[in-house]
Amino acid sequence: MKQQQILVAQLQTMYPQVKFLFMGIMALTVVILNVFWDKIPLITLISWAGANLILIILRSFFLIYSENNLNLNNVRIHALIFALGSLSSGFIWASASYIFLDVDNNISLIIIVTLLLGSTAGALVTLSAYLPAFYAYSCTVLIPLAWLLITQGSPEIIQIGILVGIYLVALIGYSHAVNKNLKQFIALRFKNETLLQDFRVQRDLAEQANIEKSRYLAATSHDLRQPLHALQLYLGNLSTLNNSEQQQQLIKKSVAAGSTLNNLLTSLMDVSRLDSGELELNMRSVNLELLIADIAEEFQAIAERSGIQLTVCALPVNAFTDAMLLSRCIRNLLANAFAHASASAISIATTIHHEKQLKISIKDNGTGIKHSEKVNIFSEFYQLNNPERDKNKGLGLGLAIVKKLAVLMGHTIELETAEGAGCEFSIYLNASNLLPTKKLKSEPNIDLSGIFVVIVDDNPEICEGMALTFKNWNCEVLVAQNTQTLLGELQRLNYPAPDIIIADYRLRDNKTGVETIKRAREKFGFEIPAILVSGDTGETLIRESAGVNCHYLQKPVPPAHFKQVISSMIKKRTS
Repeated sequence: MKQQQILVAQLQTMYPQVKFLFMGIMALTVVILNVFWDKIPLITLISWAGANLILIILRSFFLIYSENNLNLNNVRIHALIFALGSLSSGFIWASASYIFLDVDNNISLIIIVTLLLGSTAGALVTLSAYLPAFYAYSCTVLIPLAWLLITQGSPEIIQIGILVGIYLVALIGYSHAVNKNLKQFIALRFKNETLLQDFRVQRDLAEQANIEKSRYLAATSHDLRQPLHALQLYLGNLSTLNNSEQQQQLIKKSVAAGSTLNNLLTSLMDVSRLDSGELELNMRSVNLELLIADIAEEFQAIAERSGIQLTVCALPVNAFTDAMLLSRCIRNLLANAFAHASASAISIATTIHHEKQLKISIKDNGTGIKHSEKVNIFSEFYQLNNPERDKNKGLGLGLAIVKKLAVLMGHTIELETAEGAGCEFSIYLNASNLLPTKKLKSEPNIDLSGIFVVIVDDNPEICEGMALTFKNWNCEVLVAQNTQTLLGELQRLNYPAPDIIIADYRLRDNKTGVETIKRAREKFGFEIPAILVSGDTGETLIRESAGVNCHYLQKPVPPAHFKQVISSMIKKRTS
């Protein structure tokens, strides 16, 4: 099979050049007709030229047919027919030696020898791709010519005949070299095509495996977030009871452990979403001074508790970026500095790098990083000074996420560090001349007393935890595990329209919270404020929640965040 593939490639390489060989043969035929028109009997001359023309026409038709129908099954037959055509052409041109050659006439000698040597030289260029065709033509043409010249008796003519023989041997040797190189090239091409095909297969398998991994992590996150969401609800309710100081400490430690688990899971899901390409950008003009001030305020308590001086020097400039993702980058860099730098001072600053580019710097005076470690610092699951793999120190994904997010937003991130001289992480981003979108701040001391909340979730623990939480806020609560149960309870007890609907996205029997929200709104005839909650990740859920005009929250949701979101939605509705 491999030899047949090579033979097909040889013929396909040769065929485009054969048409020029045919044109050359016709030109040589015209030359002979012109030179010997009045020197050879006309019938002989016309017969010879006619045979040449008929053969070229037949070979041309075969060439067209073979180019369109050549395959592995018929390649040997096509090659044999082509070689026989070359042999026939060789016989016609060999006869020219007997018909036109007159050794006593220098003009005839020069023209015939030159034309026959030239035709075989042209055949070398074309037919060396397939040696049987070249042998059939060149040997058939030159061997009779050499024999005629050698047997004439004149020393000068004999020498010419010997030179013709040497020329034939040289042509054969050169044709072998050309043919060998062509076969090696064709074999290498097939090998490269095979390697390229294997590479594509392996690449597709790797991409598919990566997609499946991301899908698996995304699907698994729902099951992992469900008990974590319920745990935070229970702990939130437990902390409101009259507990002893020791019990309160245990609750705080439990909350901290749950928060650590949530951070680890969020990091894994962020990497999953970045790798699967599900994360979508919301690029707009953002005021860096306000954004950095908000983030610094979050870390001020950590700085005071850790005895670290946190300084901020942010210019009132606007940048073209995704505010949420850029905030995540800065938070990760600050968290990394507080957790791992062993620093006494950390600073955040913005500077104008040049006319249209800004620079955000997060700098510490800690221990710094060895030069040999810099190349790995943005790798996934890579951690310094954590050989025991303490999960309280994270998974080593924070800086990897920063790098991926920066690339996604079109920003550049760099690290300047030296062992014992601290670290400076810099994010370079484009400036914006547009006005930034204003940020609405939530009000403190939120009171949700008296509002009617409907909760739909197929997890009994979450239903119980949510009910306890909202009852502690003096809300009226109706809990159901599916849409039909909810509608039945609303109908049976003649409930008024709820103030807010909170529905889990993934319910049993392939139902979703989107359907629940739609059915409840249809029942009461207006758009009830609604929150879609899910442990799943991905932009699809966000788009689907936006399609029914409801808020989307990802589990686990801290009770305080629930209160803030619901208060904002109700206030918006009443206004």
